[in-house]
Amino acid sequence: MNKGYKFVEVKSEVDVNEETKEAVVYILISEGEEYKINKISFEGVKSFKVGEVKALLKTKPKGWIWFLQPGVFKEDQFREDLDRVEGFYQKNGFLDVKVVPRMDYDRAKKMIFITIQVEEGHQYIAGDVKISGNVLFPESEIWQNLEMLPGNVYSQFNMANDIDAVRKYYFDRGYMDCQVMPDVRLNKDTGKVDLVYNITEGDLYFVDKVKIRGNTKTKDIVIRRELRIRPGERFDGGKLDRSKQRLDNLGFFEEVTWDTEPGTAPNRRNLVFRVKEKQTGELSFGAGVSSVDKFIGFAEIAQRNFDLMRWPTFTGAGQSFSLRGRLGSTTRDLDMSFVEPWLFNKPVSLGVNLYAVDNLRNNTDFETRRYGFSVNFGKAFTEYVRAGVGYTLEGVKLRDISESAGEDVRDTGTSNTLSRARFSIGRDSRDNLYNPTKGSVLGFSTELVGSILGGSKTYYISQASATKYWSFRKDHVIEFDFRIGVMDAFGSTKKTPVFDRFYAGGLGTVRGFGFRRVGPKQNGQAVGGNTLCVQNIEYTWPIVKNFKGIVFVDIGEVELKAWDLKWGDFATSIGPGIKVNTPVGPMILYYGFPITNRDKEKDKNGKFEFSFSRGF
Repeated sequence: MNKGYKFVEVKSEVDVNEETKEAVVYILISEGEEYKINKISFEGVKSFKVGEVKALLKTKPKGWIWFLQPGVFKEDQFREDLDRVEGFYQKNGFLDVKVVPRMDYDRAKKMIFITIQVEEGHQYIAGDVKISGNVLFPESEIWQNLEMLPGNVYSQFNMANDIDAVRKYYFDRGYMDCQVMPDVRLNKDTGKVDLVYNITEGDLYFVDKVKIRGNTKTKDIVIRRELRIRPGERFDGGKLDRSKQRLDNLGFFEEVTWDTEPGTAPNRRNLVFRVKEKQTGELSFGAGVSSVDKFIGFAEIAQRNFDLMRWPTFTGAGQSFSLRGRLGSTTRDLDMSFVEPWLFNKPVSLGVNLYAVDNLRNNTDFETRRYGFSVNFGKAFTEYVRAGVGYTLEGVKLRDISESAGEDVRDTGTSNTLSRARFSIGRDSRDNLYNPTKGSVLGFSTELVGSILGGSKTYYISQASATKYWSFRKDHVIEFDFRIGVMDAFGSTKKTPVFDRFYAGGLGTVRGFGFRRVGPKQNGQAVGGNTLCVQNIEYTWPIVKNFKGIVFVDIGEVELKAWDLKWGDFATSIGPGIKVNTPVGPMILYYGFPITNRDKEKDKNGKFEFSFSRGF
C-alpha cells in the first residue's frame, strides 16, 4: 500500500500431507495496479485558508516534475497527515473537530482523487483564568508567563505550554518540584472555558555538589570554569541555561546535558553535567575555490582543545593551536597561532601569532608582502563584555608596482616597518557562536601605528561594529550588520599607506560588485580610503535538510578623506543566495546585483560569488 498499489489482494492456501504430518502454506498475492494521486481537495474548511491547511500535508498530488513530486499514495504518511490537520484545528481551539477522508478512483487513468472533509465544530475561547496556591510570588508576576489569557483561543496545547511556563518560572528560582494542576470547566452560560491553575510551590532547593561526567580528554577545570552555577547556590534556571550555552560554545562537545541526583540533605541536590566529546584535532590537506581567490590549496594542523604540557596527546586544556599554509591565486600565507583562554586559571587570555602573507594583484596596481608577530591579552569583565590589548611588529613590502600606479601607491614606499598597539572592547550575547539565532555583538577597536612606538609610518585606525540577530518561526533568522571605520595619518606621515586602507566590494562587504571595486580609484585601480561604512541585512530560512535560502541587501562606501561620508554615493546591491552543507564541506553561493553607484562597464550585470573548501 505504501508503494502506491491499490486493490491489493492477499490470500493463503494450506496443503496438508497426512502421511508426513507436514503442511505447506501458499501466499497468493494479487498486486493490483499502481495509482497516482491526481488531486487533493478540502470540504468544510471555513475558519482558515484552504492553502494554509493543505500545506500541512506531506502527501502531494503528482507534479510536473515527477521525480520531485511523484504522487505516490502512502497509507502511513496519509494517516499522519490527517492527524496533523486534526492537531492544527485542536491547537486553534476547535476541540471537537472531525477529519474524514474520501477516496475516488479513476480506474481507466489509474488516478486517485482525495477529498478531506472537515467538520470544524465550535471554537473554544478562554474565559476566566485564575491562579491559586501561590504564596511566594505575586500573581502579577506569574501572569506574565501565560500566553492563553481571557479572550484568547483555548486549547489543551496552549494550556500545557502555560503549565510548563509556570513550572519553569518556579524552577528558575530554585523550586524544582513545583506542581501545577489545571481545573478546567466549560461555562455553558458564556460558551467559554474557565481555567484555574492550582499551584503547589514545594521546597527551595540548593546545589550540593557539581559533578562532571563523560569527559575523557577534557580536564574538569576546563568545564568547571565555564559554569555559572556553584555549589551552595540555589538552583537557578537562567544560570543553568547560560552554563550549557558556554559549554556548547567551546566547540569541544557533540552534546551537553544536565541532570540532578539526591544530595546530602532533602533540599539539596547534586548537579550533574554530562558531555559527549567530539574530535577537536584536525590534520587537513585540501583544495578549494572561491570567487575571490579562484583556486586555493592548503594544509593545516590544528587542535582546538590543546594542552601544551600534555605529551604526547597535547589535548584537554582548552587551549588552541594551529599551523596553516595556504596557496591561492591572489593570496599566499603561512600562519602559526597559539591561544591560552584562561591564563593561570584566570579569565585572562594570551594569544601569540606569527605570520607571513603575500597579497597578489587583484584590482590594484601593487602586490604586498607582510610578515611579523603579535602578542594579545584579553580579559572578561562581565558575562558578556570583554576587552583586550595587543602589540604587533611587522614588515610590509610593496612589490610589482605597475608603471601606471597612482600617486598614493608610489607615496607609500616599497619597504615599511610598522609598530602597532591595539585596544578593543566588545559585548557578545549570541546564543550560539557557530549558528546564532538571537543576541548581538558590539565591538570597538582603535589602533596606534608608529608615533611613540617607533616605525616608518604614523597613523591611527578606529573601527566600530554592531551585529544583531532575530529569529522567528523555526530556523528563520534575520541578521543585521553595521560597520564603520576611520583612519588618518599624523606627524611626519602625510598619507596613510595603501596596504592598510579600507576596501569594499565583493564577499564580506558589498556583494555583486567586483573585489575592491567600491571606493576611491586612481588610474582605474583601487587605492582604498580612510573612511568606511558598510551595512548588510540577510534573511536566512530552511528549504530542505542541508539547504538554506538567503536574500540580502548590502550597502557600503569607502571615501578617500578621513571622517568624510557622502551619503548619496553609497553602493547598494541586492540578491539571493543559498547555503548548502555538502558531504565534502560547506558551500555558500550568492548572486549580487548592483542597483546604485555602478560602474557602467564592470558592474552592470551583477556578479555570482561563492566559496567552497574542505580538507581531505
